[in-house]
Amino acid sequence: MKALLIHSSGKKLLLDLSMQEEFHTEFGVIRVSDVKKAFGKTVKSHLGEVFLVLEPSVQDLVEGMEMFSRPIYPYDAAVICAMLDIRAGSKVLEVGTGSGGLTLFMARLNAEVRSYEREKKAYEKAVKNLNGFKNVDLIFGEPWKDKGSYDAIVLDMQKPYEAIPKLKSKLKVGGFIGVYTPIIDDIKQVWRSLEENGFSDIHSIKLGFEEIIVKKYARVKGFFGYPGFFIWGRKVKDAI
Repeated sequence: MKALLIHSSGKKLLLDLSMQEEFHTEFGVIRVSDVKKAFGKTVKSHLGEVFLVLEPSVQDLVEGMEMFSRPIYPYDAAVICAMLDIRAGSKVLEVGTGSGGLTLFMARLNAEVRSYEREKKAYEKAVKNLNGFKNVDLIFGEPWKDKGSYDAIVLDMQKPYEAIPKLKSKLKVGGFIGVYTPIIDDIKQVWRSLEENGFSDIHSIKLGFEEIIVKKYARVKGFFGYPGFFIWGRKVKDAI
């Protein structure tokens, strides 16, 4: 479990409540036992600096992750989960955990997530980032021998079009498979692989939101995160 500490200056700090007895900050030392009892209230450091203690939002958690690679941020994860119909109780196979941004978002939706990561350093960071989520099963390795049956499959990996025929049998009829990629050249090959493997309702979109800030007037600040592409389709072959 983690806590969000907001200093009186507005600076935000993320604290893992399971890992420390004292939290050392530039504003002084805070006792973790004090934080655990203070959600919705304030605590003070040994220097008398004041912090408001809150439960972190999903955005706070992703921004505070230990990074192996750029995570999928909540604004993109929300679109992905909506298009794949991921909700509470959905059984999801994820290939390519990375830092765990999308994994965490799905877990907060109360989906049951099994996520595979083949890079050791990425897996180790994801384990730390997703500590405490009992509905997430993180596995170091490849998914090809997985025996589960899933409502949705999401891929964030190299050459995702090669994985689609290997994984389609693990997806329930009517379920969705989706691919996130930063590489525009992947789109055509993923689309063709979906067609050839019995998927319909195939779509592709460019992800990328622009932040608006307001000072004297409203203006576009720039992109949230990094633009990427998402391609998805629904399994219907042999059912109609």
